[in-house]
Amino acid sequence: MRNAPVLSQSEDAVAQIELYLSQYMVFPNDGLRFVVALWIIGTYLWPELDVFPYLSITASTKRAGKTRLLELLKFTASNPQWMTGGTGPAMFYMIRDESPTLLFDEAERLSSEAAGIMREVMNSGYRRGQTIPRVVDKKTEHWPSYCPKAFSLIGDVNDTLRDRSIVIRLKRGSPDKMDKLTRFVWSRADAEGNAIGLAVKAQIEDNKKVLLDTFDSFAGLSFLTSDRDEELWTPLFVLCQVFAPKRVVELQRIAVDIATEKTAEATSYSELNGAGAEQQAQNEEYGLVLLRHLAEIMGTEQQITTADALERLYEMPTAPWRKFRGTGLTPTMMADLLDTFHLTPKPVRFGKQFKGKGQPVKRGYTRADVQRALKSI
Repeated sequence: MRNAPVLSQSEDAVAQIELYLSQYMVFPNDGLRFVVALWIIGTYLWPELDVFPYLSITASTKRAGKTRLLELLKFTASNPQWMTGGTGPAMFYMIRDESPTLLFDEAERLSSEAAGIMREVMNSGYRRGQTIPRVVDKKTEHWPSYCPKAFSLIGDVNDTLRDRSIVIRLKRGSPDKMDKLTRFVWSRADAEGNAIGLAVKAQIEDNKKVLLDTFDSFAGLSFLTSDRDEELWTPLFVLCQVFAPKRVVELQRIAVDIATEKTAEATSYSELNGAGAEQQAQNEEYGLVLLRHLAEIMGTEQQITTADALERLYEMPTAPWRKFRGTGLTPTMMADLLDTFHLTPKPVRFGKQFKGKGQPVKRGYTRADVQRALKSI
C-alpha cells in the first residue's frame, strides 16, 4: 500500500495531482492528465473568475476510465457533488447554497434536446453572474447557474455544450498498462485525494493575490482561433503560469490540439455503437490476451495447430476462452482476434506428431510469427 501523497507549501501541486491521477488512471497521453490537474486546482478559485470551463470526459467505448476519472475528481476537487439522478430544483439549490463542483456521470442524456432544465444550467453556467429565471410561489426568482461542472459520457454532447467545454477524450487501456495501476481501493483513493485537495486549497489561499494579479495582467491566447476557446483556456493558463511556469509552452501545444479537435463532427453514443466501436475495442482487448496466452501455451514449441491451441487454451483455468462470446472460442474467432496483430493461421507441417507416411499439413501458428506479433505491440 502506497503512502498518501501530502503536499507541502513548497511542492508542485500540479505534479502531485498528476502523480495521484496516474496511479489509478491510464490517459491516452500525458497532456490530458496535465489539463485535468490544472482544472482540479481551478475548482478552488472559480468564484473569483469570470469564466470557468466545463470538463467533458468522453470516449467511444465503455470501460475507458470515464467514471473512474470522475471519481478521482470527486476526491480532489472543491466541494464535489455527484449528480447522477439529480433533479433540476435540487441542482439550483445546490449551486446557490453550496458553491459545488458538479459531477455528472453517464451524461448521454445531456445530448438530448429534451434535457430541459439541465440544458439551461449547462448552457449558461460557465460564466460568473449568469442566472436562470424560475417561478417560485408565483414569483420569478433568478437562480445562479455558475460553478465548475464535469460530465462523462460515451460520444459527444450537443454542440452548444461542447463549445463550453474542454474535452478530455479517453481510450480503453490495454491490459498490460492496466496491470501497472495501483489497485483501486475507494477509501484509500478518497483519503489521498482529500489530502491533495486540502493542500491545494491552502496553496490557492496563499497565492490568491498573485493569481488574481496574473489574471488582470494576462495578455490573452491569440494563437487559439476561437474567442470562446480563448476564454475557456485562460484560467488554466493563468494557473499554469503560477503553479507550473516551466510548462506553459507544453500547455500551448495541448490547448491547440484539444481545441482543434472540436472541428471534428460530433458523434453520439448511438452512432458509435452502430459503427461497431465497442466491438472493435473488445476485439483489441481480448486479442492481446489471446496473443499472450498463445505464446504461453506454445512455450518453446516451434509451431502449433489451431485445434491443439484451442484445446490448451480451454485448459487454462483462469483464461476466458471456454465461454468466450457465450459458446467458447472457435478457430474463426481466434483468427479474427489475432488478425488485429497481423497474425494469421498458415499451413504448417507436423510430421512427428502423426502416424503414417509423409508430413500432414494442418493450419496453425508458428512461434516465430507469434513472437513477431508480440514485439509489434
